Amino acid sequence: MFSSKKYAISTKESVFTLNVTNCDISDVGEYQCIISNEGGSCSCSTRLSLKGQSSRKHTSNIIYQSIPPVFIKKLTKKDTILGSSIQMECKVSGSLPIVAKWFKDGKEITDSAKYRSLCHENTMSLEIANLELADSANYTCSVSNVAGNDSCSAVLTVKVKPESQQAIPDSTVEFKATLKGTPPFTVKWFKEDLELVSGPTCFIGIEGSTAFLTLYSVDSSRSGHYTCHVSNDVGSDSCTTTLMVTGVRSFLLCCLFASFFSPFCQAHLGDH
Repeated sequence: MFSSKKYAISTKESVFTLNVTNCDISDVGEYQCIISNEGGSCSCSTRLSLKGQSSRKHTSNIIYQSIPPVFIKKLTKKDTILGSSIQMECKVSGSLPIVAKWFKDGKEITDSAKYRSLCHENTMSLEIANLELADSANYTCSVSNVAGNDSCSAVLTVKVKPESQQAIPDSTVEFKATLKGTPPFTVKWFKEDLELVSGPTCFIGIEGSTAFLTLYSVDSSRSGHYTCHVSNDVGSDSCTTTLMVTGVRSFLLCCLFASFFSPFCQAHLGDH
């Protein structure tokens, strides 16, 4: 059915209206509205009937039922740096008004200097300022209207940005990674994109929940980015730092990562 002098179809604030003018016996019957988007479709119907016989013009307005909210763009996993800010965003379809609530690990979030929830048209977002390691969590957006509700979740992981570190030539350097999660773990170490293996210049091992990489007699060629990659049956995580071989006597790096449903990697760098 298309808009015409007989039938006028209009939309305002997610309310779909069919206006039938000059009603007569031929207009009596079942009318159906079908609505669809990327998330699916739904329909509703009503029946139009005429009362009595009259030459007076009749107008019938059919207002269709409210549509429950459905996420057309869900939250996605985020990895970000300690001290920064982030915005988690999702999009929803459905009849307005739609009310959104945010949760951190199941606990409802209220607006504050740290958290700010926003709603613009069909976009729901949560801004988190000055990220801390404790902000690593599972975040949920729950939306509802008079017709129903829906929710989606994603994990936010806050990591410490590693800083460049220095070591003395010919010294021994040891990287340590404390692992949290469900064993068994598979641990690999990399310098840049090259996987390292135990040999005359380095040793790789794991004891309990601690993985380590020892570098012997380092020189300037050993300077670069070192990464520990850990995985289990659930997922994976990694942490990276930079080693610079110079004349500085000692150094220490703490690289803390919080990870949910996947291994947790905490790296320490020191010379011996």
